Amino acid sequence: MEDNIFLEGKIKCDKEFYKKMIKAQLSTIIIPFSISLIISIFLLVGICISKDYLFLIFPLAIIFFLFIYGFIYYFKLKNYVKESLKDFPEQELIYHFTAEHFYGEAISQSSKSAFDKKYSEIKKVLETKEYIYIFVNSISVTVDKKQLTENQYQILSSLLNKNKIHKQKDFVYYLLICLFVFTLIAPIISIIFIALANASSDIPQFPYLTFKNAYIFAIFLIIPISSIILYFIFRKKYQCKKNLISGILISVVLGAFSLMSTQYHVKNDDTYLLKIEEEMNIDFPDDSLINYVILDKNNNFEMMIKSDGLEDIVESLPFQNDLNSDIKESLGDISASLLLYDKALTYDLVSLKYNVPISTEGYMFAYDEEAKLIDIQSIFKSQQ
Repeated sequence: MEDNIFLEGKIKCDKEFYKKMIKAQLSTIIIPFSISLIISIFLLVGICISKDYLFLIFPLAIIFFLFIYGFIYYFKLKNYVKESLKDFPEQELIYHFTAEHFYGEAISQSSKSAFDKKYSEIKKVLETKEYIYIFVNSISVTVDKKQLTENQYQILSSLLNKNKIHKQKDFVYYLLICLFVFTLIAPIISIIFIALANASSDIPQFPYLTFKNAYIFAIFLIIPISSIILYFIFRKKYQCKKNLISGILISVVLGAFSLMSTQYHVKNDDTYLLKIEEEMNIDFPDDSLINYVILDKNNNFEMMIKSDGLEDIVESLPFQNDLNSDIKESLGDISASLLLYDKALTYDLVSLKYNVPISTEGYMFAYDEEAKLIDIQSIFKSQQ
């Protein structure tokens, strides 16, 4: 026996032992697997909401790869255990560690096999609360941590750290990692929830709903703020400075975006609709859904009205498939929105005529036949 042995011992390898080994190895991939899967699902939902279905291939490919890799890895471990139990239904592993190499033998009722390996041959080291698993090409040596003195543990850890020892982390460690990842994707998650809120509204086509639902950014501030708080609680035990940095940056981003909710206030009353009905002598259906915002100090507004009974209004008014260039020029920047609609008209409040250029005051109506809505935009020009 060598004189420089600093550690020797033995461990019983049975079915229960191998189950723990599988669980330990799976624990090294379960957190990154889960985080990658969650991010991919959020991307999948976001792309479905945006209806850019061409990009679905990316999250679907990631999810497919994750599950294929996960199944292969799991069944590879299961097969390893099956073969081990087949060859050695129950064996005892005796090991000896020196500063240069480790050696020993595996003994079962029917056979005995010896091993002698250098530390440079190690492929992977995994440490759990109970064991230190050392993996080489054809063998695995398991050290029971209960059999180690503090000095032996320090020496062994020093030798194995050259092979990037993987420690099985506790709940707080994984919580900090998850919070860090979710902090980074919090803006994306917020946007997805805003898109869902917009899609579930009475008039999902109304372009200012994002401003109305921007308060959702403030709700998701809880994620980066929690990351910052946990940094100050656990900074002495864990290296978690990334939680602080990401928490501060994302808090600023979400806080700034949440201020969008103060820029435009989406209203649903019929104040401006009654004004339009009086000025143009028309009647909208009583069951009309209304969304509108005030755009500037001139009280210009954009209003969307949705109802199954709008066809009568459209048929009674001189809607056109395309407005001439003079009319579009009088509409200014809002004429670009006409490209989204099937029909449009203008009404000049000075001349009281339809489909003429707006002089100083008037309205533009645009009709979406599929959505059964009318978009009304006012044109109240500043007097020079």
